[in-house]
Amino acid sequence: MRLIRLLKNDLAREAGDWVEEGLISESQAELICDRYGVDYQQARSRSFGYQVLVGLGYLFIGLAIITLLGANWDEIPRALRMWGLIALTVTTQGIALRQYLAGDRSAGVGLFLLGNLFFGASIILIAQIYHLGEHMPDGVFWWALGCLPFALLTKNPGWRCRRISWH
Repeated sequence: MRLIRLLKNDLAREAGDWVEEGLISESQAELICDRYGVDYQQARSRSFGYQVLVGLGYLFIGLAIITLLGANWDEIPRALRMWGLIALTVTTQGIALRQYLAGDRSAGVGLFLLGNLFFGASIILIAQIYHLGEHMPDGVFWWALGCLPFALLTKNPGWRCRRISWH
């Protein structure tokens, strides 16, 4: 039974893609979904559980790359280490910005999280390269300051506290 529900949601997402491509209207997509017993508007949105899993996936990808770099840190030349960390951070944030501005906000926010993890790791590892680890709270300050523009960009102005109705 669960498989049928999953396939119905895929039909709704496919119908949404057809609407975006201009093949059918939104009312036609709703009629198609109604025929198969799917709420078109609800099926188009991702569940909270799905978003949590994707967020955890990005977190673990970031941690895996940081672990891989840390394990091979001494074998990597110093200049390559520094420029590689900068390129990894800038590339991840650039891809995130492109996704976010293209309208895929959840993927953009997840990639911003991954990029901010890379940014923090870059600060720590570059400080280690040049033996700048005397006052670690400064690194946390610069990390937070570097993450601030992305936090302001992804702020949802339409978010409001919702009253919970117990009826």
